[in-house]
This record gives sequence, C-alpha cells and structure tokens, in this order.
Amino acid sequence: MSDHDHDGSQHGSGHHDPPSPRSEIGGPTGDTAEDPRRSIATLRRRVLHFSNELRQATRRADEATDLNREPICSLKSLEMMCANQGREIGHYRTEVSRLREERDNLEASLESDRVVSVEPPSAAPDISALEAQIVELHGLDRRIDEIRHLETHIDDLARDRGNLESTIHHLASEMAQAGGEILDLQQANRDLDQEREDAEPTLSATEETLRRTRSELDRVEAELLLSRSDRTDRGSSDADPQSRQADPQPTGPTQADLDQITQERDSLQDQIRARNTEILAAQRTLGLLQSDLAAHRARSASDKARLQTLEGDLTRARHDVEVAQKAYADRERTITENQAQIRTLSRDLAPHINLGYDRSASSPDPAASRSRI
Repeated sequence: MSDHDHDGSQHGSGHHDPPSPRSEIGGPTGDTAEDPRRSIATLRRRVLHFSNELRQATRRADEATDLNREPICSLKSLEMMCANQGREIGHYRTEVSRLREERDNLEASLESDRVVSVEPPSAAPDISALEAQIVELHGLDRRIDEIRHLETHIDDLARDRGNLESTIHHLASEMAQAGGEILDLQQANRDLDQEREDAEPTLSATEETLRRTRSELDRVEAELLLSRSDRTDRGSSDADPQSRQADPQPTGPTQADLDQITQERDSLQDQIRARNTEILAAQRTLGLLQSDLAAHRARSASDKARLQTLEGDLTRARHDVEVAQKAYADRERTITENQAQIRTLSRDLAPHINLGYDRSASSPDPAASRSRI
C-alpha cells in the first residue's frame, strides 16, 4: 500500500478504541464476537459497491477514448485541406501577379496611345473597351484584397486548429492518466478482498478458541468453588471427634489437585489474554481495511469527476472542430468562386492584351510623330 493509504489507515484506526483484555475476560462475549462479523459484512458490501463504481468509471474512460478518435481524424482531414488550400492560394497569387503585370503593361500602352495625337477613328472603341477592362481589373484588385482578408482568416483558423489539437492531446494524456489510476484502484480493491478473505478464517478460529477457553475456565472455577465448599464442610466437622469417627473419609480433591486446578486456571487466563490480543489485532486490521476502502472510494469519486470533466471538454472540442470545418468549407467555396471569376476575366482580357501589344509594336515613335507634325 502507498504512504497515503497508510496515513489514512492510521487515521481511520484511531476512531476504534479496542476493549481491554480484563473486560473481555469478565464481561459477556456476544458483542465482541458479533462486531467483527458485522464489520466484515459491511466491508464486503462496500467492496462490491466500490467494484461496481470502478467498472462504471472504466467503461466511461473507454467511451471517452472512443469519442476522442473522431476529433483527431477530423483535425487530420482539416490539416490536409489546409495544405491543399495553401497550394491553391500560391497558384492563385502567381496568377494575380501575372494579371497585374499585364494590367500595368496595358495601362502603359494606353498612355502611349493617348500621347499620340494622330489616331485612327476606328481605335476609339478599342480604347473604350480597354478602359472598361481596366475598371474590371480595379474590381479584381478589390477582390484580391478580399482574398487576402480570407487568407488572414484562414491563418487564424489554422491557429485555432493548433490550439484544438493541443487541447485534445492534453485531454488524451489526462484520460490515459485516469485509466492508470483506475487500474491502480482495481488492484487495490483486489488486495483488500484478499486481505479480507485472509482475515475472516483467522477471526472465526480465534472466536471459536475463545469460546472454548471461556467454557473451560467456567468449568474449572465451578470445580474450584465446589472444592472449597467441601473443605469448609470438612473443617467444621473436625470439632466433633465422635461424628468424625462415625463418618467415612471424604473423597474430595486434595491440595495438590487444587494447586493443579489453579495452575490450569492461570494458564487458561493467559490463553484468554492471548486470544483477546489476537482479536484486537484482527479488529485493527479491519479498521485499516475500512480506512483504505474509504480512501479508495474518495479517489474513485475524484476520478469519476475528472472523467466527467474530460467528457465535457471533449464535447466542446468536438463542437469547435465542427465550427472550424464549416468555416473551412465556406472559405474554400469562396476561394473557388473567386478563382473561377479570375479565370473568366483572364480569358476575356487575353484578346485585348494581345491587341494592345500589337498596337504598341506597330505604332510610330511619338517623338518622330511630333517632328513630322
């Protein structure tokens, strides 16, 4: 047993004041023999109740372990989703950078076209279309800002996911520790059962020996009283010699017999004291067992409360994981829609960008045009 159990045992045994051997010899034996039996029956009921509580706590720990597997799998799937989203965001940033370069080149081409005063009338609609595309590109910039905001929110969700993982790992370690403590309590319960089973035969044998010893002592004391009465009667008859000659010699016990009876009585009293000492030791053992059982019941109640707390924490963690999964799904859908819009704009801008490049290549030098003008 641990030091804590020994301390609790000493404290529990202090409440039982064992009766003195002298009171056991002179008083009735019914209460002394009946108290250990009642204590053993009470201890047996408490041990059975304690075993049921341990089985329930073990079952709850197994259920909590099963419930813990689902959040861990969900977190792993979320981590894979985050990795995929990170790769897609990288591709998306590359595409946005390319579109920005094309927009800058297109704006430079439009500025150079505005500088040239001589422009064919047919180019005006193209310039208007390009300006409209530039407006769309500005709208695309706003969408890029929104996507950056979404990326920041995704980073926040990733940090929340890390916190949830840490919480779940902590809960798993606490559950493992609680399972170990439950195993220790089960082993202690088995030890208590074994000690109780070992103490019951010893106590029964001690009670039977004490009963026989007291019966023998009562018989010897009765014989001793009878012998003393005979000696008194014989001493009173010595005053009448005639009656003494007429009466036959008494056949009562001699002085040697009385001395032997006295020795047997003293020996039996010593045996009774020894049996009383054994009974007191058995009662102290029962007190220690009861104290240990009370301490283990208190620890079992504490472990049960901890398991209930862990179940509540796991429920909250599972809810947080579901919220994070929903947020990830919403952000993924938004990013997918934005990517589709960017692809559409890229396809729409490709002909105009190529047209701007062709016009820039075929347009004359602005300085030469001014000199010709």
